[in-house]
Amino acid sequence: MPHPVYMALAKEDKERQSIYRKLFKAHVDASEIELIREATNKGLIIGGDRFKDEIEQLTERRVRESKRGPKPRLKEFLL
Repeated sequence: MPHPVYMALAKEDKERQSIYRKLFKAHVDASEIELIREATNKGLIIGGDRFKDEIEQLTERRVRESKRGPKPRLKEFLL
C-alpha cells in the first residue's frame, strides 16, 4: 500500500510520479555527500552551533565531534 504522503502529492498517478521524481533531481556535491556520510558514521549532526546546542539539550547527548588529543591540564595543578 503506498504511503499517504506519496498519495497526497497528486490525484492522478502520472502527475504523482512526475512530482515524486522531481524531488530527487537536485544535484548534491560530492563534498556535501562526504560531509553527510562522515556525520552519519560518527553519529553526529550537521548544522550551526545554535541548532547543535538545541539538539544536545533535547537529547542530552553530544552531537559534535570532540577535540582529539589529551585534555589540557589546569594551571593550578602544574605548580
